[in-house]
Amino acid sequence: MTAWATLAAVVVALVLGALAEVRNTRDRRRQRDRDAATELRATRAQAQRVAAWMDAGSISPGGRPGRLGATAIARNASEEPVWNVTLYAPWERAFSDTNTSGDPKRSRTWVLPPGRDYEAPLAFTLVNSEGSIPVQITFRDNAGAWWERDTKGILTKLDGPPTDLQGTAS
Repeated sequence: MTAWATLAAVVVALVLGALAEVRNTRDRRRQRDRDAATELRATRAQAQRVAAWMDAGSISPGGRPGRLGATAIARNASEEPVWNVTLYAPWERAFSDTNTSGDPKRSRTWVLPPGRDYEAPLAFTLVNSEGSIPVQITFRDNAGAWWERDTKGILTKLDGPPTDLQGTAS
């Protein structure tokens, strides 16, 4: 009888040990997922505070009355600088400024300080501001990660420096 009792005790111990291991594995996986989510939030914290848009103003380039001038604006609302900021507009000769680095669809600045805007005048005027003109932005955060906010405002972490901005607007 003691052999059966010993065997039963061993089986119960093995089952309880297996259940404990399953529970510990599940708890470790949950903690790992929580840690990954916390790290992702921390990684995205600065990038989420950088945005770009088009603004139609009342003064057009060249000062022609009755027309609206347009400016692409990048804003760094974070507490740290962002680097290698590139604005992209999906049409030929979009920007009228001198920061196009040979590509008039893009306007660049090397650094955008915290709490500041970068304004790039667009090379056209608008008769009205009813249409939406998409602007895409790529930049490097202060931790060295590369980011893109597409023309719909969706933020994506890039694997490295962008080789080409596609301009997702149709």
